[in-house]
Amino acid sequence: MMALALQHRVAALRDLGCMLLRESSGGLDECEEEAVLAVVLLLVLHDVCEHGVSSHGAHLDGVAFLCERKVKNVDMSHPSKASILFFIATLSWLDVLRGFSGAEKLAYPHEVRACVYDNWSFGLYMTFGCPPNIFFCIGTVIEAAKAELAGKLPSEEFIVVLRDAEKFLRNWDPQSAVFPSNEPEWAHLATAFRHACLLRIIRWPDTYTISCDDTRIRKSAEAILDACANIPKTSPCYKRMLFPLFMAGVDTSSEHQKHYVDLSIEEIKTCTGFPHYGMTALMNKVWTERKLNSRGQNNVPWMDFTCVDKNEGSQHAYLFF
Repeated sequence: MMALALQHRVAALRDLGCMLLRESSGGLDECEEEAVLAVVLLLVLHDVCEHGVSSHGAHLDGVAFLCERKVKNVDMSHPSKASILFFIATLSWLDVLRGFSGAEKLAYPHEVRACVYDNWSFGLYMTFGCPPNIFFCIGTVIEAAKAELAGKLPSEEFIVVLRDAEKFLRNWDPQSAVFPSNEPEWAHLATAFRHACLLRIIRWPDTYTISCDDTRIRKSAEAILDACANIPKTSPCYKRMLFPLFMAGVDTSSEHQKHYVDLSIEEIKTCTGFPHYGMTALMNKVWTERKLNSRGQNNVPWMDFTCVDKNEGSQHAYLFF
């Protein structure tokens, strides 16, 4: 089975390479462009299924230009564009998630996320469980963080972006949102994503400064775990809790909270069939180092453990789906 999967992967990479060569020389027609995005998404999902890590994020990076071109030149609101919009939205979602561990990884521009927000809001709910305005908010923050790292945005302006985003998320009321159905699980799931984003925003601009015992960190971690406890395990929303649970897990020092996160994630793994080896290993590394605190810092950022080469800063893309 493993050999067969490898054969299919090699064949997909070969065909993808051929199509991208044609794209660079003479361009592709619309069906071929859609096929490129579909193949890339399948390759990324294969990474998710196998170990939850995409080496250097190459697949997501490789079609960022195509996604940007499509949203700028094509009316994505037309029903005939539903399939390509799905591919663009899903790739953009994964791009934002990997941006949590390092803003420099973000490859898809504002225009792509704006297109997803405008034309695929319901899809964001149904596929990932994340409210569209929260997706758009955190994408804007990560893009600003990337610009600040590159020296294109003054630190003072980045602080303003962080402050505004935190204010928006704290004031956002899930009870006022329009969800796919009336089941209360959607509001709990939205709350979990809201606090997962808050946990990341609070950590900027210096990820080492704030301890897990800080009131804001503890309250957001607790809110995620409370949301999870209020979602029945039989609900489709439960498996969408994976990323918020991870964020709560790497930002808590409480043993019973870590145990609850571990149990809940194992339940999701069983439900989806995805082992998420990379995510589990990452979480365990953070927990181990936090106990040792070998560097004597206030915080042990989980982002530090996504580096492949600490000297070069090369990083893998950790993926959650």
